Amino acid sequence: MLKFFQRIRRKLINEGNLKKYLIYAFGEILLVVVGILIALQVNNWNEERKSNTKANQLSEVLYQELLFVKNYHEKIFNPAIEEEIKNTEFFLTNWKTLSVDTLKIFRQKELKYLSKAPTITGMHGFQFFYDPEFPFYKTAINDGSISIIKNKEFINLLSLIYMQGSARMDYFEQETSKIDQTTNYHICENYATILADTYDSSGSPRSEQAYDEFFNLMGKDNKLRYLIDQRLGIMKNKKFVLEDQIIKNIDKAIELYKE
Repeated sequence: MLKFFQRIRRKLINEGNLKKYLIYAFGEILLVVVGILIALQVNNWNEERKSNTKANQLSEVLYQELLFVKNYHEKIFNPAIEEEIKNTEFFLTNWKTLSVDTLKIFRQKELKYLSKAPTITGMHGFQFFYDPEFPFYKTAINDGSISIIKNKEFINLLSLIYMQGSARMDYFEQETSKIDQTTNYHICENYATILADTYDSSGSPRSEQAYDEFFNLMGKDNKLRYLIDQRLGIMKNKKFVLEDQIIKNIDKAIELYKE
């Protein structure tokens, strides 16, 4: 191809036709420019294709992460909160008449997780289940790769779920911990003698009589009842935020991904 153009260029120079040579030279330059533009456009197409592939792959990862979190919330985290609420409501409803026997029957019939807990009282519910984080989303935010995803509404919902949802849940955890610490201090201060050394190495109670004595005194303890009631309010708020805000936003984000 180069030899072909060289022959034309040499022929025009030999003929001494400056006008034809200039027209040819301009055409050759134009051809080179067009070739460069085509090459750039092809390169841009390739880069865009690669970027779209990466964006689709990242979106799929974030989508799968959403599905995992949704499943965790609905199958584990939310039922755990519901059991905490149910357990605490049982304590408050039966505050003055609670006994080891009634508590055992309630645990065995009504609860899935707490019935297996070693502690007989369990007024604090349990803290085995936590709101899961979004490791892939956090990584995409930190390294800036989140910006390649074009579905901004999808990304904005992820941000809302992660930032606001996590912040609210962290707040509830902190408030619950404060109440638990106050409750523990109150129980240790007032009932340490009764509850001292009540478990063997397997976690089973040595003396149910000690718990009966504890429940009898607890029924007259208005401060302890107030603390447990405060904790119940926090758990109900946590459940509301989880169901009415976080899970609903997760469902919206999942639908946006599918569109």
